[in-house]
Parts: sequence; structure tokens; C-alpha cells
Amino acid sequence: MEQYDVIIAGGGPIGCAVGRWCANAGRTVVIVEEHNAVGSPLHCAGLVTDRAFSLPDIPQDDLVLNTITGAEIHSPAGSTVAIGGDRTHALVIDRVRYDQALAEAAVHEGATLMTDAKITDARQTADNVSVDCDTQKIQGQVLVGADGARSTIRSLFHFTKPVEYLEGIGAEIKGVRLQPQTVLIYTGASVAPGFFAWVIPTNRQGTKARIGLCKSKGSHPSLQECYTALLNKPAIADAELVCRYGGLVPLGAVDPCVQSRVMLVGDAAAQVKPTSGGGIVTGLLCARQCARTINEAFAKQPLSPRTILRYQTRWKRVAGHELAWGMAFRRLYRRSSDSHLESWFKELQKPAVTAAITRNGDIDYPSRLLFPVLAAAPQLAVKVPRVLLTKRP
Repeated sequence: MEQYDVIIAGGGPIGCAVGRWCANAGRTVVIVEEHNAVGSPLHCAGLVTDRAFSLPDIPQDDLVLNTITGAEIHSPAGSTVAIGGDRTHALVIDRVRYDQALAEAAVHEGATLMTDAKITDARQTADNVSVDCDTQKIQGQVLVGADGARSTIRSLFHFTKPVEYLEGIGAEIKGVRLQPQTVLIYTGASVAPGFFAWVIPTNRQGTKARIGLCKSKGSHPSLQECYTALLNKPAIADAELVCRYGGLVPLGAVDPCVQSRVMLVGDAAAQVKPTSGGGIVTGLLCARQCARTINEAFAKQPLSPRTILRYQTRWKRVAGHELAWGMAFRRLYRRSSDSHLESWFKELQKPAVTAAITRNGDIDYPSRLLFPVLAAAPQLAVKVPRVLLTKRP
């Protein structure tokens, strides 16, 4: 039986970040990835801020395909709000290569990467954890579940489930003529009930894009009907399909997400922004606290499971407020009809509001936008529940 200090289920960017930081501190680490190659299949729109590079300290190099300075948001009835200016608000990345870069960094620090290895069972005792991986058994001191929305580790150890799931579909397209630095956002029950759809230019000529949408799981119309409605939007109606993908997005953090020697992080813990479905930067913030806690636990020999429990407080300190705020906003948005959204758009179209969004917008911290927007459009305050107005302590 192979022996390691830390076993990480999942070779995505979050699992690899934990593995890299633990290996750097001298821990023996194995990262178990069920697919035969890191980064595939693709499940992500790949729109991030530069924190996706600064947090794990990896170079951008050839990983950035395009820069985004603005967005054009479409209401259900077709009116638009244009935001942005000269400042770069987001980066479009080669998501497959990004994942691989983080995996390579983890291996460089000494972590072992096992691909095409599916975990079928796992258990913990007072002294260790072990996993069954196809025909191989691995034993360690700590097990980290970073294995995505359908986390096997979360299920095997009977953690609570995320509050809800979004079902999503996406595609790569070419043969379009887009404003290369502007993301298109579409709202409304016909294209993305309970969420939104997007068109993200992926090259500096605006001829290629990633498109997609998420919707409340089980809502109507069907996912395919929403996807067809998106494809019919004039901006991409003549596009050529390159590839198509889909998946689930977990919302509403698993709480608690640690028990004795087992920890959840990233999508497995639903550490995902409810406002956008993005989880890379939030997951990296939590991954850093996960690795920090593991390394502190190993500093006390024998390893102290009590120290591992500190992770619960730490990840909430760096991401808990934003995720809780996001879920409150999501509840408001989800129960808003198309007519309600249209009334919001009338306020958002005011120059003072678009200026506030352009000046203060940060896709990693959407809650920071609330008070500047309300200052520019006080009438919106009557539409906002009290819980959203609670400032971070």
C-alpha cells in the first residue's frame, strides 16, 4: 500500500494548488485525478481576474487569450446596459493549459500526480485515512476532497450537499464578429431562468468565443431549449460550432466541510460564487487556508485532527461573507420575474449607475458593488432585502 502524508482527490486547479503548497512545506503528497489528462474535459467559461495567477504565483505567459474591459447586459425584453471603459476587468484564459500549469507546479514541488485513477472508496480511522483507487490502495494522514461538483469524497463521508445545483451548457464557436473586449450577458426566463447566459470573445479579433448558460436545475424551459434560444441571438446566429460541453455548478457552501482528517475544498465544498458560478479565485483562497491548516497540523506530532478543524473557521474568514451575500442575492434574483428584471434595468441604465459599476466592479467581490450602486440610484434600495445591506464586519 502506497503511503503519503496528504491524499488529494481531484487534479483540478484547486486540488493542485493545495498539493503544491503542502509539498512545498515538505509533505509527501499524491493528487488522484480520475481523467487521463489534467484539464479535460473542459467545464468552465475561463473568465478570471489576475488573482487567478497572483494567488498561486504562476506566470500568465501564453495562458491569457484575451482581455475584457466591458460588458453589454441584455434585459429579457432586449434593452441593454453597457458597462466598462479602458480598464481590464477580466482575463480570458486557456483553461486546459491553466489547469495543467498548476498541476506542473505541484509536481515540480514534489507532489505525485496519478491520472486515470478513479477513487471508488475511502475511509478514516483515528490514525489515518485510506482510499481505494481502482485496484490500488493508498494510505495517508489527511484526505482532501477537491473532486468537483459531484464529489465522491463528499458523498462517501456523508457531508451535507450544496444548497442547490445549476445545470449548465457551453460551447466554443468561431466565425463571429464581436467586439473583442466586451462580454455579452443575456437574462430572462427564455434563455436562462434563474441565472444568465454569456458570450465571451476568446481572441483579440473577436472571431472566436465561448458561449454558455446556467439555469436553475429542473426549471423550464429545458436546457436544450435555452441553448437554442442563445444560439439564435443575432450576435452569434451565424457561428460555427467547434465543441460543446456541460456540467453542474454547486451553490451554497457545504457546512461544515471538514471532519477529523477529511477536508473539502473548491467545487466539492461548493465554494463557488452564487452571482456568477465562478469558483477559481474563491477556491484558491480557500485552498490556501486548507494547505496552511494541513501544514500546521503536521507541525505537531503526532498529527492533530483538532488542528485540522481550524480550516472551517479560516475558509469562512476569507470567503464566507462573499458566498453568504451571494446566496442572499441569488434568492432575490431567482424569484424575480422578467418584469421585475426590466424595472431593475431602467435604474441600471442611468449614467450615474453605469459609471459606479464601471468604477467599482470586481467580479471576485460582487458585494462591494452594492453600496456604490445604491448611492447612484437610491430608488433601488426598496428592491433590496435588508440582509444584502449588511456590511462585512
